[in-house]
Amino acid sequence: MNSEKSETSKLETHIITSLDNLDKMFSSEIPPQAISQVKNSVIKMVPYARGENKEKLNRVVEYLNGVEKKPEEFFYDINNIIALMQTMVQLNVIGAEMEPNNFNINYPLAYHYINTASFIESVGQSEDHKPLIDEYKQKGLQSAKDLVKKFPDKAKAYHERAFFAIVMESDKEKALKLYEHCLSLDPKFELCKTNYEDLREKLNRVNP
Repeated sequence: MNSEKSETSKLETHIITSLDNLDKMFSSEIPPQAISQVKNSVIKMVPYARGENKEKLNRVVEYLNGVEKKPEEFFYDINNIIALMQTMVQLNVIGAEMEPNNFNINYPLAYHYINTASFIESVGQSEDHKPLIDEYKQKGLQSAKDLVKKFPDKAKAYHERAFFAIVMESDKEKALKLYEHCLSLDPKFELCKTNYEDLREKLNRVNP
């Protein structure tokens, strides 16, 4: 049992490290070693994968090999940046499939979906990529919904769901209730408390 827990802990580390390293690649100053770090952390995920997920991870490694060879040229093309963000989503999806009961791995997925969709819109690629944007927004919303179903005891899950209730569903009343539930689970969750109070004030101004 301890050995099984240890292996699960290692896998969680490799998955989260892969996602964290990919996040670093989108900073204004891209460290030259970042691509290699991402690739190495993905390689460490491969032995834990089975079937289709193992094949997908191996393809990600091959893809990152190509990025690693000419990183300067790669980042000049916005479509390459979009492809890399899609890779981050794919890695998070694979990680969530490999560790379906791990909150730390499932939690970022909704964010990665909506963040990628928002980035594509922000760089003026909305027409060419509209189907992808719509798909990612819907999958982000569904991921947020799934999060509260799978992890009903996690305050952060309800905080994330409230965000999507506002951004995707334009339902501030629902968001307020989700924030309330978030605070019932964790009264010291400062960001949730701030968002709840701000939203309540806005709703009170509209409906005094």
